[in-house]
Amino acid sequence: MQFTIPDDVLKMEQEQHNLLTKAQFIEKYADVFNLPVESLPGEVHFELDSTISPVQCAPRNVPVAMKAAVKAQLDAYQAEGHITDVTEPTDWISNMVIGKKTDKLRICLDPKFLNKALKRSHYIMSTLEDVLYKLPKARIFTLVDAKHAFLQCKLDQESSFMTTFWTPWGRNRWPKLPFGVSVAPEVYQRKQHELLAGLKGIEPIADDILIAGCGDTDEQAENDHDLKLQALLERCREVKLRLSLKQLHFKVPEVKFHGHILSSTGLKPDPEKVSAILDMPNPMDTKGLQRFIGFANYLAKFMPHLSSVCEPLRCLLDKDTPWHWLPKHEAAVGKLKSLAT
Repeated sequence: MQFTIPDDVLKMEQEQHNLLTKAQFIEKYADVFNLPVESLPGEVHFELDSTISPVQCAPRNVPVAMKAAVKAQLDAYQAEGHITDVTEPTDWISNMVIGKKTDKLRICLDPKFLNKALKRSHYIMSTLEDVLYKLPKARIFTLVDAKHAFLQCKLDQESSFMTTFWTPWGRNRWPKLPFGVSVAPEVYQRKQHELLAGLKGIEPIADDILIAGCGDTDEQAENDHDLKLQALLERCREVKLRLSLKQLHFKVPEVKFHGHILSSTGLKPDPEKVSAILDMPNPMDTKGLQRFIGFANYLAKFMPHLSSVCEPLRCLLDKDTPWHWLPKHEAAVGKLKSLAT
């Protein structure tokens, strides 16, 4: 699918560009932010491993105290077009997972057996390193994210029936890409890259979209930023990609982006990530140690000699090495936490 950037966006001269406020942008692109989620162009198809047999899970009970709230949430999803009833026989039947998010329930698919049969597309996920070198002279940032990102992707009918799940009131299925499906992040990342292709200065990672204004002066950077943002919102309008107002960070001098802080002065570690490392207890087993080292590696670019500091800890992860926590491991953890600060 080919997309075009409107002529009025392309022809704007930066020095003549009228700087717009957050309220003006939201008003001009109210449909992008406020209209209900629709389906993005194209359909998603799940490929299955034919050697794995379908599984029909036994239905789970829902606590009596939660039934009314669960039914209300299911009805809301159905009214919004996120789920629909199933009456015909289906090869796959999963259960649902009920979670609480702030003051509302969130109902997701529990496709642990389906995930074993799904074939991955192996799409390369973008990382922060893929973005940083594209941000010379960045001075101002806007960060937006897609509203209910996965639910903007329509499944074809065959794949939709694979997402059939039990409720206390019968079976439902997801006509759209549900949370919990193992291939969903790769599927969404590919689609978002395709839909935003050709837009310079627009950097999507997962459901986040970063817009950076670059220039030698603040005025140049803001002009550059507004042109990029307007081009993005025009594309979103064209493909019906809905964005979230709740997660909008508009024209800020620094922004949290995937565990780091981007600013006009460069890249900094997110203090919350640093605090999380400092507050982590000593690992009690190999899985805990893997989590600890993985967390530290996320800030590796700010921690010189991390590999040598972690070497005693990595030795504990060698195959057939029994778990034995010694003073040298305690010292390595302390040194690592010191580097993080």
